[in-house]
Amino acid sequence: MLKLSGGPQGAVSEEVGELGLLLVEEAGSDREREEARQRELAQAKALAKVATPLLQDKDLMVRVRAAEFLGGIKAIDPMPTLYEVVNTAETEQELMIAFNTIVYLRDQIGHKYDPEKVKLKFNKGEVYRRVQYLAGTEPNTNY
Repeated sequence: MLKLSGGPQGAVSEEVGELGLLLVEEAGSDREREEARQRELAQAKALAKVATPLLQDKDLMVRVRAAEFLGGIKAIDPMPTLYEVVNTAETEQELMIAFNTIVYLRDQIGHKYDPEKVKLKFNKGEVYRRVQYLAGTEPNTNY
């Protein structure tokens, strides 16, 4: 379900899915934006109880997404789960999804990454490049 509604001072909100998450795109003042952000965070933290057991799911990608969500709202340190995923992943696709999540959580959210905890089964191609980026040893390239 997607519902858009206009309000005072051009406020626009979206209700997304059954979770009813409220996302404020425009608010009239800094105080209103901060209040909206706090409501969103409270709603997300309420979902943490539901997401936490997913950190032990048998599907690696479910664990990655649970760690990303919980780490994104700073409910947990997501890195132990992500280290476990990258150390047991069997495919390059699984590794790249997990490493992209690690980069996001490190670079945008501020979680700490410890390369010493990563023991990969293979380290080639894009996986190798991502490992170099996280270690700070990626060659200077122009993309």
